[in-house]
Amino acid sequence: MVEEFTLSHKPAKLFDNIDFWSGIMPEKIFLRKISASEENYISYKTAKQKIIQLSNSLSAALKTTNIGLILHSDIETILFFYSILHAGKNVIIIDPCWGSSTIETVLNTADINEVISSQAVQNYLIKARLVNIESEETIYEKTSDHSAYEGKIIVFTSGTTSDPKGVVLSQAGLLYAYQLGIKCLDIDNHASSGCFYRISGLGILGINFLFMHTIGGTGNILPEFGYFNEKELRKYVEKYKINFLYLVPPIVNYLIHNYSDLAHSWLSCVLGVSSAAKLDREKQMEYQARFGQLVNIYGLTECGFAFLFGEKKEGDYTNSVGKARGLQLKILDESSNEITSAYKQGRLYVKTKSVFDGYYKNKEKTQEILKDGWLDTKDIAYFDPNNAVYLVGRSDDTINKGGNLFHLSEAEEIFQKIPGVIDACGLKVKCPFYDEDYIICLYSKSVVSKDDIAIFSEKNLGKARVPKKVICFDGELPRNGAGKYDRKQLEKMIEG
Repeated sequence: MVEEFTLSHKPAKLFDNIDFWSGIMPEKIFLRKISASEENYISYKTAKQKIIQLSNSLSAALKTTNIGLILHSDIETILFFYSILHAGKNVIIIDPCWGSSTIETVLNTADINEVISSQAVQNYLIKARLVNIESEETIYEKTSDHSAYEGKIIVFTSGTTSDPKGVVLSQAGLLYAYQLGIKCLDIDNHASSGCFYRISGLGILGINFLFMHTIGGTGNILPEFGYFNEKELRKYVEKYKINFLYLVPPIVNYLIHNYSDLAHSWLSCVLGVSSAAKLDREKQMEYQARFGQLVNIYGLTECGFAFLFGEKKEGDYTNSVGKARGLQLKILDESSNEITSAYKQGRLYVKTKSVFDGYYKNKEKTQEILKDGWLDTKDIAYFDPNNAVYLVGRSDDTINKGGNLFHLSEAEEIFQKIPGVIDACGLKVKCPFYDEDYIICLYSKSVVSKDDIAIFSEKNLGKARVPKKVICFDGELPRNGAGKYDRKQLEKMIEG
């Protein structure tokens, strides 16, 4: 039985939330940027004015539909995000820390000729397409109906290099997912998030800021790695009344091992929300026993945001990612038969109003994952007797390294470009810090220096996606009868 939701405020587009809340609470803080030396903030009313100004300038200055946005952890970047959509353009978010190969692939695949950025950028690929945007301070209302077209959000995820995959998301879909989360987590306009991550993609941008703005809450940009110092984070939480923290599993692990039990006095007022990687049950229980509530949520880029928001039992959250609320779920076995018995594992499928429009210019790949409205999550899961969902793991070779999601094939293709390298194979490994990591095995007839490998991998993959270890072989890597890498045999060779 699926629980249906009646959502009270149903804006058509993301900007409509800001317009709505600026009319009700104009002086409410929309965004705040906090650094060690200063604090900048902007109200909902001023944010609305700025977004309209920028939207007018964008419409006048940019000629193409797809606009690249370089992500920086500042207020201006978030205003640019809204203004691109308000101008009726599609926004393609670009992490400046991606490797050059990835950036070039995204720019070319998404037909991006115009890029905007709030800060100077180093990558020459971006500089060649950078457009300077200035807003007219005297214009407070839009002067033309350029927002008649609903701008889309296009997000490039794992497999960007070997097989580009641009997820096309509608604003209406995102809003449904955000409103569903607000209802399931029971939060209101007193919500105030603290983001100590670098804004690197829609996941961080969404859960810390877009999600907050949907309910009229406040997003706080904290110093990066602001959780390293317990006293500093406590100061931010108490001073800015932060009551919502997004905590990926590696950070949950860090807090457990490095924070004192005294942190309960202030973390108990904060809702911890974990996602992006599998949350260990014992770690979740320990966190809740020592600090405060920690909910295990689950979502996919193809659904824009989380679509399962945990389950509460006797005051604390269980390790379940929750029940079907406002959507439909099913689990299929290897023969595509639906599993109805508890605890039996299978492939998880979801049907929700927030599902993506499809992969950018790739109907074939869209049809592979989306059939009759049902999205194949490619995750293995099971139901308990109360129909709550528990995740087991991924069904493919996707790596989720501390929230950085990508395919092994992407890394393999990059390493095969190193001069002298003939073959490259990646192996997924467990990691106590990132939960998941990988190693790369190289076959090369000539000696490849460790320094060259390190420089090449960081340049082309970015720091967050370099392998844990690189192992060089002077012979061919094992393959199976189908010509694919025999990863099990390779693991045995490494262990031997």
